Amino acid sequence: MYLDVSGPFSNSASITIMGVLLGVKKVTFTELCTAVGIPKSSLNRHLAMLEELSFVKQSRGFKFAVPGPRKFIEITPEGEQAVRAHLELIRRTAEGLLSSQSAAAKES
Repeated sequence: MYLDVSGPFSNSASITIMGVLLGVKKVTFTELCTAVGIPKSSLNRHLAMLEELSFVKQSRGFKFAVPGPRKFIEITPEGEQAVRAHLELIRRTAEGLLSSQSAAAKES
């Protein structure tokens, strides 16, 4: 079992975006930009790729006590499933490494 480092979770920004969305479900573009700590142009690029995969959905709306429309980003059920599967793979990979290290230590 190996982690796929070529897919949508191949960089830390996409993983962070999905992690934030997994925790809050729906957030404004500005809030997400601040949380992830990348430039707006980079966030737009990552969101376009994640939206193409149906992992996130973007919409426009209003936020209470904030003037003007805002861009909202939310995780989709497909996105939630994909990020949970990726996290599970990370967990199993880490467990496998720990098991093999423990076995190697016992043999020494």
